[in-house]
Amino acid sequence: MTYVTRAGWDARDPVSPPARIATPAPLLVLHHAAAGGFGPSAVRGHQNYHIDVRGWNDIAYTALVDDVNVYEGRGWGIRTAATGPVNDRSQAVCALGNWSTKTPPDGMLDQLASAAVLAFQAGAVDAPEYDGGHRDYMDRDCPGDKLYAKIGEINRRAALLAKNPTEDDDMPTVEEIWGAKVGKGDRRRTMAEVVVQAGIDAAIARALSERAAKGDTLTDTQLADVVAAAIATDLVDGIKVTVQAN
Repeated sequence: MTYVTRAGWDARDPVSPPARIATPAPLLVLHHAAAGGFGPSAVRGHQNYHIDVRGWNDIAYTALVDDVNVYEGRGWGIRTAATGPVNDRSQAVCALGNWSTKTPPDGMLDQLASAAVLAFQAGAVDAPEYDGGHRDYMDRDCPGDKLYAKIGEINRRAALLAKNPTEDDDMPTVEEIWGAKVGKGDRRRTMAEVVVQAGIDAAIARALSERAAKGDTLTDTQLADVVAAAIATDLVDGIKVTVQAN
């Protein structure tokens, strides 16, 4: 699993500062895009449509997936524009593509399970599982009949992943790393101050470097999201997070 940050898929900035919700949220809702293909270009296309045509603040979803990647959407803990009456108490994960008549590929089920675990590890939801689909909260067909039928299977995969992130199951939790290595303040840190070592996915490291070059800043919460994403991959044996002194 690769967690592709907003910088990694070349996201536009939100129209205005995003609104946060109380977390952990009680609901994780499954959606499908109902159109388009896979990959960063598809994610950009949906963001452009949501901002330029629908007039929304940003792409609607918390996160999106295809059959190989999880893509950062609005981000963990941000209010979505995806599920109408429950936007204030939910996070939304969107499967790219249309799954009304086609069966989603097995890799997509794995990425949806990974997204649920990431949401839980980031503290955005109270359990690593989907509480139904868009159709359960609004009069919609979303997330498509074929994907909706797979929610139970996706949740089973997420439960296994959350319980056994590696064969040895010796990986530290994000809370352990965050508490021991970084602390729990929320002062802003420049990207250049953040040093992440030992196994973080290359796409995440590249995204951090790109944002550092732009002089962007990272809150503790955002850094925790990056660490949680790395912890959820099978590539990580252990992560050392050091924040350099000012």
